[in-house]
Amino acid sequence: MKEKVILDPHGRQLEKIFLPEDLERLRSLVDLIWEENKPMPMEEVDTVKDQVVAIITGNWHYGEVSKFPQLRAILEVSGGFPSPRYLDYATCFSRCINV
Repeated sequence: MKEKVILDPHGRQLEKIFLPEDLERLRSLVDLIWEENKPMPMEEVDTVKDQVVAIITGNWHYGEVSKFPQLRAILEVSGGFPSPRYLDYATCFSRCINV
């Protein structure tokens, strides 16, 4: 079974971040969740939060990192790091979550 990755690039266009062949390669490696240019509703996030190993996002708006017990990586595609006002870096570092 493939690992689950949220692809929620809101703020950026999927087509600007990934070439079609790169997106296809990513799909072959993991089970991509969402894959839309609009923000993923929190109700949808809540249905997969226990299984997600990575989140590719335009900005961190998911609340506490502790809600994601399997999380190993946060990839911010906005061009900067997630704001410490919204992302608890101490928790990320203590859990070895790559940011």
